[in-house]
Amino acid sequence: MPSSRTSGAPNGTGVPGTPGRTSSAPPAQPQPPVVSIQRPGAGGQLRRGCEEVFAGTARTRPGDRPLTDPQYTAWRLAGPDGPVVLGAGPSGGFVVPLLPDGTYPLTFTATDPDSGLTATARVSVRVVGCLR
Repeated sequence: MPSSRTSGAPNGTGVPGTPGRTSSAPPAQPQPPVVSIQRPGAGGQLRRGCEEVFAGTARTRPGDRPLTDPQYTAWRLAGPDGPVVLGAGPSGGFVVPLLPDGTYPLTFTATDPDSGLTATARVSVRVVGCLR
């Protein structure tokens, strides 16, 4: 008597013809860097004409690599006549421009050199006279 044989999924995956198939996620899409300002803090004072310390961080996504090259980072104050560049790099001492007393947005911007994507962190700071 001839034997009849029923064929199922021989590989145990439940899907015929897909032995040992594993799903692999596509590579992560580039995203703007993660940017933050540590110093000065929100509401902090900057003394006009004096050197102040600025500190921030910027990290790539994906990859979580620090962006430290000054070519890809910038500190700016939004003055009454437009943005004023204070300096570059994630941290450093920069001279505060001769702006009138008042509150101004301070931004730290970083650009991922691989993807070209940019992100900005912003705090409001108060510019006051420098006592020497």
